[in-house]
Formats: sequence, structure tokens, C-alpha cells
Amino acid sequence: MPMDVTIFFLVSGLSQVFWVIPVVKRWTNLWLYVGIIGTVILIIMWLVAVPGSGHQVDTNQFAIEVLQIIFIICCILIIKDRAALKVNNDSV
Repeated sequence: MPMDVTIFFLVSGLSQVFWVIPVVKRWTNLWLYVGIIGTVILIIMWLVAVPGSGHQVDTNQFAIEVLQIIFIICCILIIKDRAALKVNNDSV
């Protein structure tokens, strides 16, 4: 894989580590939506830049993409749970 592509995904991956702050501190759903959209964009970019360009995908890269999909699913579940709690609190 070209060095510029490697550096881009390394920097974006390191920045995603800090994305745990809005999740743990329970910031608004807007932050979760931004995280979901950003992660989807990075997955698409990775699909185009790595396997789409004919580069070999190793086990670590595959595992990272699976974990990103799990992150998206968890964020969606958090948003749904918050919506359900809001409905329950409004009806009390």
C-alpha cells in the first residue's frame, strides 16, 4: 500500500480513538450521528483505497473494519435506547 494511504488511515485511526470521549461522556446524539457518518465514510474510503486498488487485505485490517462496523451498530443502539428512554420519561 502506498505510504500516503498508510499515513492517512493511521492518522484517521488514531483520531478515532479519541471518539470514545463523546460516547463515554454521553454528549448529544449529534455527536453519535457525526461518528456514524465519519466511520461510514472512512470504511468506504478504505474499501476504495485498499481492496478496490488490488492491495492485499491482512487480518488486522479486516479486524479493524469489523470493529468499525460494530462501533456503528453500538452507536445506533445507543441512539435508539436514548429515544426509548425519552419516550418513557415523557409519558410518566
